[in-house]
Amino acid sequence: MVKQTVPDIDFDKFVLAEISKKFEADEILINHEYQRGDIWKLNQKIELIKSIKSSYSIGVLVLFI
Repeated sequence: MVKQTVPDIDFDKFVLAEISKKFEADEILINHEYQRGDIWKLNQKIELIKSIKSSYSIGVLVLFI
C-alpha cells in the first residue's frame, strides 16, 4: 500500500457561495483515494443544506485547495 503524504496546508477563507465556482474552475478536486465513503443519510444532507441557506453555523468545512 502506498503511504500518503500530508501536504503543506495554507489556510484560507472564502465565501461558501463561491464553492460551485471553485469546482468549475478546478480549484477544488476530490481525492477519491483519501475521501471516506458516503456516511450521511439523505435527510442529514438536506438538513445541512437548509442550515447553510439559513446562515446557521455549520462549524468548520475543511477543503484542500
